[in-house]
Amino acid sequence: MARRVDAQPHAVGPDLEDRDDHVVADDDALADATGEHEHARETTGRPRRPGRRPARVGTWRATGAAGPPRAGYGARVSAPTPVPSVPAAARPSRGALTGGGVLAGAAAWVAVAHYFVVLLVVRAAWTTPYSVLSNTISDLGAAGCGEHRGRDVCSPWHVAANVSWVATGACLLLGALLLRPVLARGAAGRVGLALIGVAGVGELVVGLSPEDVSAAHVPAAAVAIVGGLAGLLTLGASLARTPGLRGLGVLGVGFGALGATALVLGVTVVPERLVGLVERLAAYPILVWTVAAGVTVLVRRRAHASAASSS
Repeated sequence: MARRVDAQPHAVGPDLEDRDDHVVADDDALADATGEHEHARETTGRPRRPGRRPARVGTWRATGAAGPPRAGYGARVSAPTPVPSVPAAARPSRGALTGGGVLAGAAAWVAVAHYFVVLLVVRAAWTTPYSVLSNTISDLGAAGCGEHRGRDVCSPWHVAANVSWVATGACLLLGALLLRPVLARGAAGRVGLALIGVAGVGELVVGLSPEDVSAAHVPAAAVAIVGGLAGLLTLGASLARTPGLRGLGVLGVGFGALGATALVLGVTVVPERLVGLVERLAAYPILVWTVAAGVTVLVRRRAHASAASSS
């Protein structure tokens, strides 16, 4: 006997309805995954591994402290825009400026200014006419009175002049040694400072050997002037590329060029009656610049100290 089949559909319980919903959700997820799989193949050339989220590819520009903006899938990657910056090695650090050695070195170079004061005092004590055009600087330190190389020389206060020259040489050398953390920017800066130190040694020997007493006077004076001008040009060129010290560097190059020009003209074409003027144009730029450099370092040191105390 045939079994009767009821045409009435069976009732669907809540469990079956939930199962159908899960099936639909799985189908949707599979479709999404398939779409993402195809999208990954189109944008990267290779399929995405199953079970992993696709990587976001974005582009951003490093212009500030804010994080990079998000971008959608498939965005091209571009290199960050370079932000020009000054290497840390090219800038004098705050610690270098506030060091005790730097303070002593800057003060030593500022003390070079006494050179000009002493020269005025010694010159005023002369009993014979003194001309800045024909008389050399060394005439102020001559130990005896009489004719020296065709010039009438008599300097009662010659000891003061010679002591001043020894002190000036010591100040130049001391500043060249102690200001290295601030002024020795690269190889050129180190060489320039070393040359100024050599010039200081030459100036020191000048004071110890008056022109009418020792044959070492003229070679020592040549070392002081030539070494100082070479150091001025080299160190000035280095500082002209240093942030915060560019003005000092340009001044050094200008003074060095002036002194070198005067030296060459004095050796080649300038007559003997103008030897005093030429010597001053060659020697004074070195001393004036070192005083300016010492003042600059002291001013910057004070500014850094004020900034540190206020922060």
